[in-house]
Amino acid sequence: MSEKNLVLVQHFYEDVFTAGKMNSAAIDQYLAADFVGHDLPPGLNGREGFKKFVGMLAASFSDTTRIEAHEIIGNGDKIVVRWSSTGRHTGEFMGIPATGQRITLKGIDIFRLAEGKIADLWQEMDMLGILQQISGPLPGESSVEEVYRC
Repeated sequence: MSEKNLVLVQHFYEDVFTAGKMNSAAIDQYLAADFVGHDLPPGLNGREGFKKFVGMLAASFSDTTRIEAHEIIGNGDKIVVRWSSTGRHTGEFMGIPATGQRITLKGIDIFRLAEGKIADLWQEMDMLGILQQISGPLPGESSVEEVYRC
């Protein structure tokens, strides 16, 4: 893994997802002009779409801690990061009004870098986990013990 690419991704997390807030203004510094966010919600594309997505998260979750990288793996122009962050549900999220509930968000990001910028991002986040943390078990949901017959 290129040390330069690793540093860029670390700075991306530090500058965009700073403690207590999400800094969408820093996004242009890190994302390529033709950036592709492969897993953005429908209708959100490119840098502007990523900014809107970050803004939606910031409006839903305050008191967000910086992203903690648990593992970083790199190969050539790609870097994979397994991460987590915590926050408080203080605004509507996916139609659920603020609960004040503290949540932990976990995810895995795959970055492709080109010419010193993030060109592509594949991002998997545990959205079901967030929904369970802010609203409790979903209707018809079984406990882990019931599912695995523990």
